[in-house]
Amino acid sequence: RHFYQNVLTINDEEYVPAWKSVPVGMPDQVIAVANENEFPENMKFRSSTLDLEPMAGQQDNEKHLSVIGKAHGDIDVIEAYQKIEDEENVAGRINVVSYEKIYKTLEVVPVNGASIEDIDIIGDRINRIFQQAAVEWKVEAAEPFMVDPKLLENFDEGESGMLASFPDKMQQFNREFKRSRPVDKETYYIFVINEGSASLSGFMPFKRQFGYVFTKNTTYTNKTIAHELAHGAFRLRHTFSSAYGIPQRSTDNLMDYNGDHDKLKKFQWDLIHDPENLVGWFEDDEESALEGLYEYNYVISDDETLIREKTFPHGIIEPRVALLPGLVVALENTIFVNENTLIAKIRLKSSGKVYYTKYSNIEEAIDIESKKYIVTKNRKILETPYGAGITDKNAEYIIGKEVFANKSCGKYVKINSSTGGIQGHWIALAALGEPLTLEELALVDDYKTFMNSDVANNFTGFVSDFRKDGYFTNGTEPLTWMEEQGLKENTVTFLGMEVSRIITPFKEVLEETEKNFKADYPDAYNSLVTQLNSIKSMQGQTAIRYIANECSCNPSNHSLGAAIDIRPALNPQITYKNAAYISFIKYLTGLDLTKSKTDQQVVTAQEEFMIKIHGQKTKKYDLANIIADYEDVNSITKEFDLLAKLKDQDVEIMDFQKAKADLVAMLNAHKNRVVFETDTKAAIDEMNTYLNSITTGNTITKKVITNWDKVVTEKITFLEMVKSAGFSGLDKFILYFGKGQLDYFNVLLENGFGELPIELVKSFHKAHQVVSLKYNGVSVKGEWGGSYDSKYDGMHFGLRTSFIKSLTNKQE
Repeated sequence: RHFYQNVLTINDEEYVPAWKSVPVGMPDQVIAVANENEFPENMKFRSSTLDLEPMAGQQDNEKHLSVIGKAHGDIDVIEAYQKIEDEENVAGRINVVSYEKIYKTLEVVPVNGASIEDIDIIGDRINRIFQQAAVEWKVEAAEPFMVDPKLLENFDEGESGMLASFPDKMQQFNREFKRSRPVDKETYYIFVINEGSASLSGFMPFKRQFGYVFTKNTTYTNKTIAHELAHGAFRLRHTFSSAYGIPQRSTDNLMDYNGDHDKLKKFQWDLIHDPENLVGWFEDDEESALEGLYEYNYVISDDETLIREKTFPHGIIEPRVALLPGLVVALENTIFVNENTLIAKIRLKSSGKVYYTKYSNIEEAIDIESKKYIVTKNRKILETPYGAGITDKNAEYIIGKEVFANKSCGKYVKINSSTGGIQGHWIALAALGEPLTLEELALVDDYKTFMNSDVANNFTGFVSDFRKDGYFTNGTEPLTWMEEQGLKENTVTFLGMEVSRIITPFKEVLEETEKNFKADYPDAYNSLVTQLNSIKSMQGQTAIRYIANECSCNPSNHSLGAAIDIRPALNPQITYKNAAYISFIKYLTGLDLTKSKTDQQVVTAQEEFMIKIHGQKTKKYDLANIIADYEDVNSITKEFDLLAKLKDQDVEIMDFQKAKADLVAMLNAHKNRVVFETDTKAAIDEMNTYLNSITTGNTITKKVITNWDKVVTEKITFLEMVKSAGFSGLDKFILYFGKGQLDYFNVLLENGFGELPIELVKSFHKAHQVVSLKYNGVSVKGEWGGSYDSKYDGMHFGLRTSFIKSLTNKQE
């Protein structure tokens, strides 16, 4: 209630509605519980848009309501109400917010023999906590790390949080860890330590990938891991920080110091999905101290003559003061050059601590007023302990003969006010993007309705990223260009559905594809149109955003009205991160979705996948049967091992006559889901025939089953695949695939991974070649995400990136 004043009065008492999060496009349930022993018969339910039909709950006083995630950020209100005569009374309410699901990876690293709980238990707790905010963690146990125990003494100075940095010993620890093994930039690492003289229970600075948990100081290790990840991965503050004013140990929140409580509030969910826009990311810690430094009594200050007032209405924090362009300079005799890197030692006045930082991309030495200066190539800002791109105006810079420091580089904005506590700091304007033209500014509000929140909050930065990626290098503004390309007026009927908000060249590609597909492959065309209309699943239209599941600095061609997604079977997007999907598909078909592949290879592999899983090429909705088969496979490990001995000895199975039918069914489950070779399937049939022939007793007489060794070998290979996919056992494999872990409702075992006909892909490429020749004089195929080199995104159809870039860069 402290943050959401959405209070009802029910039966003369205040009632604060709860919040629930649902991942975009995913189904979930809301449970309504009545105070009475039985649920009132006249209680009805409704959402913001429609009446809801409840289902019976597990208890007599419960009702279950189905909900489904909508667009990111959408909020739906579900109410329980009663109508008595003409009066309507609200009995309860819950707010349901939809978020794009976030996927993160964590490795838990035991240090110097520290014991950790079973990694599945740790992962379950962390995922139970963060699923409140539609976040899923892949949690793995890392190889233990050994370090000199002396390094762990007085190890944990500082506090986790926004402007915290690693103390000297932690920096040394981090360096030694990175030297000991490869470190994935996209993985978070929590070190579990149970020795040394730490005083904190945990430590993790904002937006850093390394965190520490000191088990001697906490009885709630798993909660502490989650607490530190909330700092490091999502920049969540303590509930008792000055920004909130809530007393310490007074809440059940994860970010309070109050026992094992782990709740997250809705405002924290919002911050996780749209964090305060400080400039910062995973950064390498500074290298060891330099030799021979000595101090100058010198503090770099601002040249006030260069400062002017200017407002940036589409940046991340307002209002601002902008600094005009200035030279990046330092006296030449204070420079130490080592592989084009300049290094500075700085001391923060606020703490007195000394840090090291670096500056790269030297361009030239020039004369300014008869003094030699160094100018950098890219006008990049000096890095400080606050993170790349943020410089403290109040920092004292100590300059030596072999060091460099200067704050007047390129363009800045000075933060006048900030909820993040960085007032008075300077941020490189490059992080925000150049100011927009008045014409472009006038269009921003019109287009905000289909901008992602991170784009809408910093559209200038988004445009800057477009230019860095090779679009609009001639200075053209994106929204103005899209207006000129007919984005708002264009519509086209494609595969029986209307697609709008697309630019003219892409409209022409879709029109030509429709014509080719219908004329050349009428049967495939009619079949696909029927599928699409039955599930209403095509996404066209502009969605101004970055590329999903990739580097956040690469804008998507969907942003330009140059791509659509077609989902006849709700197939997933699969990246190199989805090891389970990649391993399973490769095991069944030999196709590695993260490697270079042709259109035909993908379609052939999809057909092979579906035949092996279902016995047919097209989708078949029998997930429950498939999972039941895998559960059967998992349940007879002991009996399966006994049958492998039949060639050499008699085998006894307790209550065999009673269990025989189940055993035969379980072996058939192997034939359906685990072994796929003709010889091995025949071997299982032969084994089942033999088992059925034994009508009395519990003893199975020794017998050689042809090719039974191949059955054993193929099952071993299958279980090795399960392990390589990251599962500790077949039970975890079953749990994962039974729930359908990727977006778009995908259940891989039902739909496969590429349910689009090759005829559509061929028609699309043919059309794209015609249109690209018309506009650019060069005939090129279109961009189908099924044949991406580094991932699989079979629903994506768009203009080829090289083609769309050439269109945006044409000189008028």
